[in-house]
Amino acid sequence: MSTWHMADACYVYCVIASPRPPRRVRVSRGLPGTGGVRLLDADRGLYLAVADAPLSQYGETAINRGLSNLEWVSRAAVAHERVVESFNGSGAVLPMKLFTVFRSDTRALDHIRSQRKRLAAVAKRVAGHDEWSVRVV
Repeated sequence: MSTWHMADACYVYCVIASPRPPRRVRVSRGLPGTGGVRLLDADRGLYLAVADAPLSQYGETAINRGLSNLEWVSRAAVAHERVVESFNGSGAVLPMKLFTVFRSDTRALDHIRSQRKRLAAVAKRVAGHDEWSVRVV
């Protein structure tokens, strides 16, 4: 159960399509200032890897302010990617965009459930594959 507070939001790292709950053995620490990574069951084989995130650091105003700081964005991106990668081998892993934040677990779950058909198609397409990316700056 979450220890959600009014000053917290639900940060979503990824959606995992798996017939059983994903393994949580080597889940990396998430973004600075967020709570521990936890799983939400979105029903019928979809799980969300999420963390409680203080709105003071990950609300819209704070994110918009932070986007001008490349070091802050880079730290967040690396931490986000580490969490996503920690679920490789747990089913089809669908990374969410950096700074995907919902006001509550319920809103995150409602959004994912409303996208179930599209997510199932994407999960089928990427099942058994690993994501690789290269960024040149």
